[in-house]
Amino acid sequence: MRERLAQAAKLRYRYQQESWFVDAVEIYTDAVRRLASSLAETELKSRGFCRFREYASRYAQSPDFKELAAETTKVKDQLTGVMYSLRIHGNRITVSSYKAETDYAAEVLETFDKFKRGAVKDYTAKFKDFADMNHIEEGILYRVALLFPTMFSALDAYCERNRTYLDKVIGDFDREVQFYMAYLAFTHQFAGTDLEFCYPMVADESKEVCATETFDLALAAKLLTDSSTVVTNDFALKDPERLVVITGPNQGGKTTFARTFGQLHYLAALGCPVPGMEAHTFLFDKLFTHFERGENLTDLRGKLQDDLVRLHEILSAATPDSIAPIRAAPAPRELWQRPRGASRECASRHFPPSLTRRDHVATLPVATRQIQTKPGAMGAGLLSAVNEGGPLEFWVHVASNSRPAVNTCALPLPITS
Repeated sequence: MRERLAQAAKLRYRYQQESWFVDAVEIYTDAVRRLASSLAETELKSRGFCRFREYASRYAQSPDFKELAAETTKVKDQLTGVMYSLRIHGNRITVSSYKAETDYAAEVLETFDKFKRGAVKDYTAKFKDFADMNHIEEGILYRVALLFPTMFSALDAYCERNRTYLDKVIGDFDREVQFYMAYLAFTHQFAGTDLEFCYPMVADESKEVCATETFDLALAAKLLTDSSTVVTNDFALKDPERLVVITGPNQGGKTTFARTFGQLHYLAALGCPVPGMEAHTFLFDKLFTHFERGENLTDLRGKLQDDLVRLHEILSAATPDSIAPIRAAPAPRELWQRPRGASRECASRHFPPSLTRRDHVATLPVATRQIQTKPGAMGAGLLSAVNEGGPLEFWVHVASNSRPAVNTCALPLPITS
């Protein structure tokens, strides 16, 4: 239907445009009837689909739709039944009414049919059938319309009267259902692998979220193409926890996890199956993202200032029901320092007050200096535990060749619900 409407808009001659329009409406009415019939025979559990089935059934039985379908069939039959004669003599073409003249082409074929002996080479000329008409075809069509003025006047009136035939609900469903079908087709490529999909439990009050064996869809599709292994992850936030801080070395999966968290909630809000064996998500009101991007030379802002401006915009618009996966850029060296009284193996970063806002997920750089007192130290990871009304405590785990050395720093970052 949409293809015919798009093609009709490209055509130059009115009657040809109207013919393509009638074809589009005919496809539409037939599709609506078949959709209503198929939904009536399908066992549905989704409340949304059940309501749409009721709407489609009512619409297909409505007087307006029945009148549209009947009128379309009548106009289509009239156009199909148009017959006329062409007399071509030199460079002149005469268009006249058809008067049951003898079809000499049929008589010629019948005469030579008795000489046919098995399969023969086809010498019939092949003509390309272009959608657009040339000026000769347009001239013939114009003269045919003069032979049948009543019929073509009715065609003009039909097209003008039904210009807005498309029902909004049916049209929206037609466009939106294609996303779900495309998404399901996209997930089929993971069939036969160890990667699972599930329908999540979505809550609009409880903000406890978790997922088991989840993964980043975009990265998984790329790795699947390369025949590489996809690493899955588990996570859980229990009340009153609202903040996840992830640190680690480059290419350690921090950004991938932030994307995964956003994908889970976005796809769940759309009603799609999400990556993972099991998932519980929160029905957010707004989803914000902050990932590293190149500098914009027109705003005359440095990288740090640009990040702070973008974060300020996010946190100003966020509500207690918002989610914001954030990929923080590396901080300037002067912002890194070791707290007074802390060991040389533990260094903390003073976070700006804007980063202590609630209900967002952040990925931050490793908050430790290079380890000098631990020969063979490999790096550091940062975990957080949120205490309602109390400070946000960080445990810095330093991995070494011998055993992990654990140091604790407490930063006064209150998190509220």
